[in-house]
Amino acid sequence: MAAHPSLRLTVPIAVGCCLLSFIYLVISSDPTIGLYDEGIILFDAQRITDGDVIHRDFYSNYGPGQFYILSALFRVLSPSILIERLWDAFARSVSVAVIALIVVRSTGSVVAALGTAAACMVWLGWFEFYGYPVFPALAAVLTGVLFLLPAFELPHSARCLPAAGLCAGVAVLFRYDIGISSTAIMAGMIGLHAITQPSPPRPRVRDLIRRIGLFAGGAALIVLPLICVLIAVGAISDLIFDVVTYPRHFYYATRSLPFPGPRQLANNPSDSAVYLPLCLVAFALAMLASKIRDRRGDFMSSAVPWTLGVLIALTLIYYVKGFVRVSPIHMSMAIVTSLALTGVTVAGVTPRRGMRRTASSAALAMVVVFTLGAFARNAAQAGRVVRAVVSDSERTVLGAQFETIRPSCDDVTGLRRLACFSMDQDHLDALAFLDAHAKPGEYVFVGNGRHDKIFINDVALYFFARLRSATKWHQFDPGLQTSEPIQREMIGELERNRPTYVVLETQWDTANEPNASALSSGVTLLDHYIAQNFHPTATFGAISVLERDQRP
Repeated sequence: MAAHPSLRLTVPIAVGCCLLSFIYLVISSDPTIGLYDEGIILFDAQRITDGDVIHRDFYSNYGPGQFYILSALFRVLSPSILIERLWDAFARSVSVAVIALIVVRSTGSVVAALGTAAACMVWLGWFEFYGYPVFPALAAVLTGVLFLLPAFELPHSARCLPAAGLCAGVAVLFRYDIGISSTAIMAGMIGLHAITQPSPPRPRVRDLIRRIGLFAGGAALIVLPLICVLIAVGAISDLIFDVVTYPRHFYYATRSLPFPGPRQLANNPSDSAVYLPLCLVAFALAMLASKIRDRRGDFMSSAVPWTLGVLIALTLIYYVKGFVRVSPIHMSMAIVTSLALTGVTVAGVTPRRGMRRTASSAALAMVVVFTLGAFARNAAQAGRVVRAVVSDSERTVLGAQFETIRPSCDDVTGLRRLACFSMDQDHLDALAFLDAHAKPGEYVFVGNGRHDKIFINDVALYFFARLRSATKWHQFDPGLQTSEPIQREMIGELERNRPTYVVLETQWDTANEPNASALSSGVTLLDHYIAQNFHPTATFGAISVLERDQRP
């Protein structure tokens, strides 16, 4: 059984990993802006700041945690992308520090803890998708796993179970699906551990109920107030629609992607990362089964097999969650937990020699190769950031469509929310036009060139233009704004809020993924309404600004 590291050792490990990870993640972040995914985070937080209520006043398939935290930061500091990026880097850094503590607490190996933390840091820098609520949810779940460890060790202690449940509840605030599934896995592992410990039947049942109750009570301290608040503000029915009804009927059909095959991997080798968690889980299961077959009683009474069990279950459930959009970013939680799993396996299960040692060496080699690839990308990105700091005129490429330009950090043209980050010239020109002609806080609608077929839309423009959305449905999802009921509702909102300007962007109109999002719904009510009530007043590349007709 691993010796517990002292507090004098664990605190420096946690603080050092968090601080170094934060610096690394900030330096290696991409200065270009995610107009859709990152825009959702920025603008939803702005809507909270403006007094809107999630689900009731705007559509969202995330929990409220990310938006309310950013809204508070916007109020205290300033609404800018820089604040969002710093919070995102901090949330990811917490995961790195907690993973180091999990490894060192369960195995006693500082070397394994630091190595695992370094690999996780590199991967979390590679994933991008800044502001993604998955990452604070992951940090909360991993912290809950850390609190579970005393319950798995000898002598067993249940005092930390409420804290573990509290962390699981916090994960629910950021991502309902992740929080609920992680809570179920952690509760199941607590119950399994309780019923497998040697004790008389009745005390065993009593202990099971007590432990599950303590854990569930901690989670309830977060989840029950959330439910009560949503009921009080009248958002429950909207919540059900956003996270249950719509995904059940449309999400898989319109957003699913296949697993990458040989041709795709040849063109983009980094996509092979989606298979990494399965390989590492298979390795951990083999090592765990081999160790159990040795029938060493002290092993099952240690925290190592139970820590492995939790991490294996979490990795698999996160992997299944990524089945819809199969890509490294959507497998990010599974990849990170599988790296933590490998660190615990190598340090806590693998013997010094034999076939298991060979298998561990192969698993480590696989992790190192993938991690070096991610690090190479991060290093190249860090070089771009350093050059951008030196030269205000640096230009970079966003995807294959836009040449992005980083405005001067002391820019005074009303675009301070960009905070030195990169945006293409067409968007900068459109923002300058809106800044000159629209008042801050005025209603606007940002749509696509067509709304019978939708891939994504530009949500970030609302935030950087400091304008309010004229509709609840500012975040576009295929099957939603392409439907007749939602388009009729949007037209009603445009009539009530009477925006002076409509911004239409055509760059995603021809985007076709191998799913139902590439198909037209045949519903063109919104397009007809815009054509009949607005006329073009300015054009910036693929962006058109339309002004409302003055006729009654």
